[in-house]
Amino acid sequence: MKLKAAILLAAALLVSSCGGDAGNGEGTVLPTIPVETEIAATGSIEVTRDFTGGLIGLEQADIHIRLAEAVVSVPVAGGDHVKKDQVIIELDKTGASSRYYQANAAYENARKNYEKMKHLFAEGAISESAHDQAEALFKVARADYLSARELVSITSPIAGKLVYLGVKEGDVPHVGQLAARVARTDSLCLTIGVPDALIDRFEIGMKGIAFPSGKGREYECVVTKVARAADPATRTFDVEVTVPNADGWLQAGTFARVRFVIDRCENVIRVPQSALISIEGIYTLYVIERDTAYTRNVTLGVSNGVTAEIVSGLAPDEEYVVLGQAFLDNAYPIVRSQDKADDSI
Repeated sequence: MKLKAAILLAAALLVSSCGGDAGNGEGTVLPTIPVETEIAATGSIEVTRDFTGGLIGLEQADIHIRLAEAVVSVPVAGGDHVKKDQVIIELDKTGASSRYYQANAAYENARKNYEKMKHLFAEGAISESAHDQAEALFKVARADYLSARELVSITSPIAGKLVYLGVKEGDVPHVGQLAARVARTDSLCLTIGVPDALIDRFEIGMKGIAFPSGKGREYECVVTKVARAADPATRTFDVEVTVPNADGWLQAGTFARVRFVIDRCENVIRVPQSALISIEGIYTLYVIERDTAYTRNVTLGVSNGVTAEIVSGLAPDEEYVVLGQAFLDNAYPIVRSQDKADDSI
């Protein structure tokens, strides 16, 4: 704040002493402008790119209603961990569209008949074809019964966390309704769309940083799949990113932003982007020589929006202005803010 006040004061003195003329012609006394400076040095610049998407379970199963009967029991609750083949929803087995009891009765009859025919065949009392026919009828009846049971006793096809439960006892859901979602949440993943110009920068094993919405913390993530063909609809390439979730803080369905380094330059001259002045696409810096600021055209390389690479126009160890350049013109005398602070002590 002190520097900004000093700059404004110097600008006011310039107007009063020069009658509004900022030139440095004969007879004009230029004010000394306080500025902040840095010494040009080499270093590295990372160019990053952010992508967004929704987190889902690394393995996830959506469970839909396939029979329009009333829900008579829901033995689990949202957020529970369930086992593979565990029953999570029970529908009415006596409903008009349910064939459970009929299929069960047919299965039991076929099973008993098959057991009897096996015994008779072992004693040589029936032919092999009669035995095989009884076995075939038993297998068909068993498959029909299991299918009927799956429609009313809805189970989880995988082990994981019940991240969504869309029905409750007493509901009569419609066929096709999403009833539940089970996901493995020890790791989550999201799919991002990468444009053609950047897809060559991505490879399996590439690490990045994930910023899940509302969590206030970052997670390391890794690329686990890279599509080799673009999506015809979006013209982008699908890249799957996996986020470890051993502590269980992340929830499936969370929105997340992921960041990857797509370019890195080493041992380049770099300056703050804010130090640059751009006029019609030409970039300039104020370079200090003998306490005087001179305009210098520079050529930029890569930039990440905060730091820019200087390809030409500035050499290492040269001093340049990083704050106060808006009040300068070519060949203006300057005083460094640090020097003024030392004088006031």
